[in-house]
Amino acid sequence: MSPEDFEKLWQDTKHPLAFSAPNSVYNELVRQGYRTSYPRVLKLMSEIPSYQQNARSRKRLETWHTNLDRLSVGKSFQADLFFMPTESEGKTAALLLADEADNFLYVKALPNKTGKEVAKALEAIIEENSLDNFNFLLTDAGSEFKARAVQNVLKRHNIRHQIARGRHKAFLAERLTAPGTLQRFC
Repeated sequence: MSPEDFEKLWQDTKHPLAFSAPNSVYNELVRQGYRTSYPRVLKLMSEIPSYQQNARSRKRLETWHTNLDRLSVGKSFQADLFFMPTESEGKTAALLLADEADNFLYVKALPNKTGKEVAKALEAIIEENSLDNFNFLLTDAGSEFKARAVQNVLKRHNIRHQIARGRHKAFLAERLTAPGTLQRFC
């Protein structure tokens, strides 16, 4: 079968193979007695402009799946801790809270990375900035975020806490706390 004949067959709306998937086309052609192979059918279909426009991409792109409803300003945050490059007034670490919708940052210096200090800093950020709509927090699996004091603050403000696992982690906050990114401003 020539490429021109194949294109006419595939685009003829009266034919049962019209605009079908490659495996359906191959199975029907074999059933009708054509001697062909599946790679040949794929090659013929890839040469048809209308198939090229509608064909799905073979490569799956990595995506970060998120609930779009929660992406409004001041509702959904990511958090991470980082060590300050030099000790400043007895503060050795800092809590970073990044708004997922507009990438606005809240940073609070801490004397250490314990759960109590993180809870105090989180409470201070929420109160000082009137984050009334704050209802979702994504963090890494650090013990300071799992601490009872932090969980109590989150519960008191009705904030759902999710621990990101895998290589994505809390990607926005992690990227900002990478060495050399935010520390140079401290």
